[in-house]
Amino acid sequence: MGTARAAHTASLLADGRVLVAGGTNPASGRQLATCEVFDPADGDWRATGGMDGARALHTATVLGDGSVLVAGGYRLGDGSLSSAELYDVPGGVWVP
Repeated sequence: MGTARAAHTASLLADGRVLVAGGTNPASGRQLATCEVFDPADGDWRATGGMDGARALHTATVLGDGSVLVAGGYRLGDGSLSSAELYDVPGGVWVP
């Protein structure tokens, strides 16, 4: 993984890859909006589109169409979040 994380989510995508989203960097305590995808076919981690804002302790649900819905969580300075974002797998982008 390119960035150490805690309090993140990991979602198994329909194509067998794994989307890792957000969390907190344990070394710095900084919360993350960045995301990475792990491809077990080649063992590589790749950066993908970042979320609109940092979040940790959120939920992630793979929907029937393959997209990933991230909701809630916590952000330093903002507290509990009531927002959600949708990850478009083919495009590698997040939509608030």
